[in-house]
Amino acid sequence: MATIDDVEQGVCNALAGALFPGQAYLPGAVANCEAPWSGAIGAAAFSMPAKLYVGEPVTAGLEADIAAGVCNIGVMRVAGATRNVTRFSPHWVKTSSSVPIFLAAAAAGSVTFGGMAGAGQVAAVTAGGVCYAYRLSDGDNPAAVASAFAALIPGAIVNGAVLSAASITGANVVVDQSAFWRTGQNETQLQVAIIAVPSGGVDGPLVRAALTRAVYGIESAVRPNGSLSRFIGLADGTTALITGSDERDDDTVRRDDMWRRWITFRIEYDVGISQVQPAVLAPLVVLGTNAARIQWAGNGAPIAGILSDGAGHVLTDASGNLLGAY
Repeated sequence: MATIDDVEQGVCNALAGALFPGQAYLPGAVANCEAPWSGAIGAAAFSMPAKLYVGEPVTAGLEADIAAGVCNIGVMRVAGATRNVTRFSPHWVKTSSSVPIFLAAAAAGSVTFGGMAGAGQVAAVTAGGVCYAYRLSDGDNPAAVASAFAALIPGAIVNGAVLSAASITGANVVVDQSAFWRTGQNETQLQVAIIAVPSGGVDGPLVRAALTRAVYGIESAVRPNGSLSRFIGLADGTTALITGSDERDDDTVRRDDMWRRWITFRIEYDVGISQVQPAVLAPLVVLGTNAARIQWAGNGAPIAGILSDGAGHVLTDASGNLLGAY
């Protein structure tokens, strides 16, 4: 999904198409901008040298550009202006299925642990109608896990990676699962800073007006309900809605002969959140015995997450959506 960097670059790319039509424009290069009009609507178009880039127009070469009559257009984010505007409830879609690499093989009255311990896995032993659960860490090994359960289960003994107790009826291992949020939207604001200079006998304020018309070309394709708006493409294949919201000018004539205008655009774009859902063991049904409660041990208290069945599978519906997340 898109990031604010993608949005900045997407606006820069859209502006390149509006300012330098028919050209393979390289951001930061000096090229002739085809300004749509000068002075009055309907006046003849003219060309002016300009450069476009992401960032504030304070590059080391700005003074040289001004002296050479090159206009600058910078695209920059507005600090603190990004907010979540998601309109619908989050919809989690499982994008992958993780499989435990730690093993728990149960027999009548015993459990043998094996495989690779590590964070993100939860082992469980059902004994005497109780599901004892232990969240593994990177420093664990099968013998350590067996010892942890031996300290919990009444009458249990341990021999290396083998846990024994007459009350043991089953065991299993579950693992944290990944999920992806596909319905998020963010809104942000970007400013397009125009630094205009006289060009080809045209006064600086008129050059700025012409550049403004060209900049607004990125949002003039569609007019729903009479308002200017347009969708622009982003690098991840999604589109963003762009609308103009504000302008600010600086008409003070300085010795460097610059005329400035800041145009603020509001951008709405899709975002996604990749998140690990911790595994939580549901009461196990093993050999006809329903574990009535869960007792946690070791690395932390019970945590919210995703329910699993007694076979170590995360519960999903027919469409593969996660169930039991709370």
